[in-house]
Amino acid sequence: MCSREREAELAKRNASKADMEEFSAAREVWKRREQEQLEEENRRIAEFLQYQQRREASQQLERRAAEEAKDLVRQKVRRAS
Repeated sequence: MCSREREAELAKRNASKADMEEFSAAREVWKRREQEQLEEENRRIAEFLQYQQRREASQQLERRAAEEAKDLVRQKVRRAS
């Protein structure tokens, strides 16, 4: 193998190595972005679940207060009878 052939082969190897490193770096960036998106989605889901729980608790309190008010009216009606 002559000097030019060796240089060409070395240049080809270096180019392949650079391509692999570039691909690897791009893949890491992609993986990091995917992870960030997943974490953001999980955060939004957790926030929504908390909102739903607060809303449900609030509605339950409202129903309980309405039921207590009805019971009070019923007691007053019974006493008045």
